Amino acid sequence: MASILKVNELKDAGGNAIITSNGSGAVTYSGVDLNGTELVLDADADTSITADTDDQIDIRLGGVDEITMSSSGIVINEGSNDRDFRIESNGNTHMLFVDGGNDHVSIGATTLESGDVLGVNDSGANSTIARFTNTNADEHGVKIIMQK
Repeated sequence: MASILKVNELKDAGGNAIITSNGSGAVTYSGVDLNGTELVLDADADTSITADTDDQIDIRLGGVDEITMSSSGIVINEGSNDRDFRIESNGNTHMLFVDGGNDHVSIGATTLESGDVLGVNDSGANSTIARFTNTNADEHGVKIIMQK
């Protein structure tokens, strides 16, 4: 016959709790709360990773869902907060920058001009800032439309 050991708390040699259970399925591992749907990452429980919706993961910071990943796509800042989004390249800290508070997207810099929706910046000598290419084999070239 097999033996079963039931423990509410496991402590390290210093008396600090390593694993605790509330008896109803919620288990805490050294301060990390795992209850099946949420991984709590800080003391006030407002920063976490949740999986409380089928086929969706939410990353919550300060109690606000900042990143949502689901089978239909990935959304950053769905709550329309004043949050910036930045991607670095090897030599540029703002290779792609979305200024959440000013509704601006920049390539190669921070917000270039107030009120602009898109800005592209490069400081290299004799560099190409943008290239538009059409690889279609017919005689038609690239079309750029500016419309009011």
